[in-house]
Amino acid sequence: MSWQDCLESGDARHSFVDKQRAKSLQGMADARIKFIENIRLTEENSAILVSEAYQALLEVVQAIITSEVWKRFLKNLINSGR
Repeated sequence: MSWQDCLESGDARHSFVDKQRAKSLQGMADARIKFIENIRLTEENSAILVSEAYQALLEVVQAIITSEVWKRFLKNLINSGR
């Protein structure tokens, strides 16, 4: 699928650069990672910590995407994670 196909299908759209949102998302990701680092991993909390790590990764990816001119909607990837 070409980039033009993505634009025409609505999977991607032109967006504006939002440096403040990118900075906020990165800050949240950093806070999640610090939280995870301070918790001892156990069998009981492993699923929660993995979920927090996954959310931090999503926030970093969203920060990168938000700081770019073109924002790609990764609908299938994001929806499959919920």
